[in-house]
Amino acid sequence: MRIYGPIDEPNSIQAVEQLLRLDNQSVAPIRLYLFSPGGSVHAGFAILDTVRHLRSPVYTIGFGLVASMASLLLAVGSRGHRYLLPNTRVMIHPARGETAGQPAEIESGYQLFQSVSEDIERILAEATGKPRTTITAALAKAAYLSAEEAVSLGLADTVLFPDDNRTTIH
Repeated sequence: MRIYGPIDEPNSIQAVEQLLRLDNQSVAPIRLYLFSPGGSVHAGFAILDTVRHLRSPVYTIGFGLVASMASLLLAVGSRGHRYLLPNTRVMIHPARGETAGQPAEIESGYQLFQSVSEDIERILAEATGKPRTTITAALAKAAYLSAEEAVSLGLADTVLFPDDNRTTIH
């Protein structure tokens, strides 16, 4: 299955439906290909929560650009089966958001922003096996990581090179 382009509500609904359908067909590994600039955190969380609750293992394969919410989807794939192609860039950044309205609405929006930020840090710490302080520091500013740097941070497990006969993608 593929997530190409922005992670928005329509793409999220389609991805969740497809993941559930594949999981119901068998417990064979599901390959989730990612080439995305990221998008809506809530749409992404719907996909992420689905991936984490499937019976089937989910192998993630990133190529091109795997940014923002897509980097979380990459990271929550089955450990040992989170792949990047060599020229992939993985972009991580601190949570972003905006709010407007009356003071109570602004405060509510800020609390939601804080909660989402904490959720992202917790999810990435669990997925990478890194201390939360390491993840917080990594997210402190937007960063474009090479495939090797993403593996070092624990967002992926393996960079697939053309001469690597151990693993193929299809």
